[in-house]
Amino acid sequence: MNSRFHLTFLCIPLVLWGIWFGMNTVGQARINSYFKKVDGMIWNFDKTTITAESNHLRKGEIEQFTIRIINNKNHVMYDDTILIDWDMGGGGFLKGMQTDDDPEFEIVCVKKGSDRNFYLDISSTEIGIKDFKAASPGARSLAEKWLAYHAPNPFSLGFWLIITILYYVLYYPVSLIFKIFKKFIKK
Repeated sequence: MNSRFHLTFLCIPLVLWGIWFGMNTVGQARINSYFKKVDGMIWNFDKTTITAESNHLRKGEIEQFTIRIINNKNHVMYDDTILIDWDMGGGGFLKGMQTDDDPEFEIVCVKKGSDRNFYLDISSTEIGIKDFKAASPGARSLAEKWLAYHAPNPFSLGFWLIITILYYVLYYPVSLIFKIFKKFIKK
């Protein structure tokens, strides 16, 4: 009976971490279904077809996206390089998603902790660069959820990891003290 009790207490943090990882994985899969990869996105208008090309490169904690949008006449409508820094709780994404009432997807750039988030609103003649604060509340909520699942705060994760380590480091000494205390009281 006593060993079952100890085994149960030893498994509690592992079960909790397993539940957290499982929920995080399911949440990532669910939230990713609302987004598209930018590379290869196509917008068809009356006589114009616009295509997005994106190149992704990661060097350490810096993610670099080179995005180029061209029409069917090979005219470059937009060309830019976007850097996302994942250092010290950063992160972000460059994805296609629905941000307004029109049927076309827009290209969204959101960086954690940045006030310069934007989206590209594509029309047949121009590309409008709009502040992400102008996006629909649903789009802003999806972006926040994406960041919560894919770029969680490393300090809170670190805190719970330290608590878990302390739990295991202190469990046996505390249980040993209780055993000695029980023996002392029985005498």
